[in-house]
Amino acid sequence: MIVNVGSNWATLILATAVSFFLAPFIVRRLGSEAYGAWALIGSLVGYLGLIDLGVRGAVTKYVATLHAAGSHDDAGRITSAGLIFFSFAAVVAVLVGTGVALQVDRIFEIPAELAEPARLAVFLTGLAIAVSIFGGVFGGVIAALQRFDYSNGVEIAVTLVRTAATVYALERGGGLVALAAIQLAAAVARTSIYALGMRSLYPDLHVRLAGAWEFVPKVVSFGVVTTLLHVSGALINYSDSIIIGLFLPLQAVTFFAIASSLIFQARGVVAGVSQILAPMAGSLEGRGELARVGEMLLAGGRVATLAILPIIAAFVFRGETFIGLWMGEEFAEPAGRVLRILAPGLWVFASFQVCTSTMIGINRHRGMVQAFALEAAVNLLLCIALIRPLGITGVALGILLPRLAISLGFGPWYTRRVLGTPMSAYWWQTIFRPALAVLPFAAACQAVEIWWRPASLWLFFVQIGTLLPLAALGAWSVALDPHERALVLGALERSWSSLRPRRGSLGDKGGPSR
Repeated sequence: MIVNVGSNWATLILATAVSFFLAPFIVRRLGSEAYGAWALIGSLVGYLGLIDLGVRGAVTKYVATLHAAGSHDDAGRITSAGLIFFSFAAVVAVLVGTGVALQVDRIFEIPAELAEPARLAVFLTGLAIAVSIFGGVFGGVIAALQRFDYSNGVEIAVTLVRTAATVYALERGGGLVALAAIQLAAAVARTSIYALGMRSLYPDLHVRLAGAWEFVPKVVSFGVVTTLLHVSGALINYSDSIIIGLFLPLQAVTFFAIASSLIFQARGVVAGVSQILAPMAGSLEGRGELARVGEMLLAGGRVATLAILPIIAAFVFRGETFIGLWMGEEFAEPAGRVLRILAPGLWVFASFQVCTSTMIGINRHRGMVQAFALEAAVNLLLCIALIRPLGITGVALGILLPRLAISLGFGPWYTRRVLGTPMSAYWWQTIFRPALAVLPFAAACQAVEIWWRPASLWLFFVQIGTLLPLAALGAWSVALDPHERALVLGALERSWSSLRPRRGSLGDKGGPSR
């Protein structure tokens, strides 16, 4: 668990660093309007990922359970069924992407000089989504084996190469088409490496199309429910830029995209914990230890919220300063205002994301569909109603309000219904206890913002790094139980012992051991 979470966060740190570097670089090279068009393309084509109908999650859940139970033949049939379905889904993604590409300049107010590049960029991005959909089954098996260290190693390598290619292309005058072509090449590379990794990590799993067709309805029925959850999430995550693009100038899309990209990057901290819980829950189910799932959910929710809260505090109290230093002063006020509104939703959403992943892992997520759909519908209606009087601030409020209601109300109630966990325990362990632990860090952030405004981005990060021990101290004294503190101390002692030179090893006076 520690290795998986650690590798997830290492990948997130790299992705965040790359995003901080690339975002202003791309804006300067493309211009504000072209960057807004690129953000719109990402939001629009992002919906194509829903065509997989949640089958990757089904492959992960069933393979995790079957692997734990030693049913390798059935695990192979599930994987084969996923490949059959993904082959058709990839074809659909290409066809839909082509149709969207032909109409993109008619849907949005894209300048004439960007129309043709935008059409080709949408087509290439659709191809990238199709390749990623097909490769999802390989990644799903690797996740089922809880080998996130492998998948994160692949992601780190692909990210580094893609970043270098992006800089090279834009430095030589490339535009939207070049960015989309790089995305396609990265998708092909990732899928190929995942396929090789699956064969290496799970040699007992054999892909055979014969006998796999009967498992297709099983993975699709599970995946459809998961897809309904993802559809609601996509409406929330991708609709904001589309709504703004329909009602406001492209520059407003850029302002909102800067803030929402920071929220998206921060959600990766939570995903670093929640991603590993679905296969863990499936494995516990396969071993007949379902009673431990509730304890896992509370502990995972507490860790996820505790990890994200220092970032949320920095967003709320110092977000505007950071955006001004990072992107430029003209972006600071509008994007910083949106960031302050969206950040509290991320606080309560952390434990709800953990809850959702856990329920998917034990195939009890069907009862969450109505709540997700309600949140998406209210979100959409509020964004449309508030965008005219309040602009991008209204869109941010339209996202925040339903998220607070679902995360604080439905999440605890559903956890009690399925696992018998008291709602008071959910609220205290996963929301309010971590918040108390981070209060000293938040107060220090506000004080530094008032009395020591940084003149550079590097000084900003030094200030944050200097204050982080306050968050660690609060976590140690408030958020961790005594036995958890003992586990941490034990792990530190073992790490220290492993670093100390051993007697008889090279470099000791007695020479090498024989």
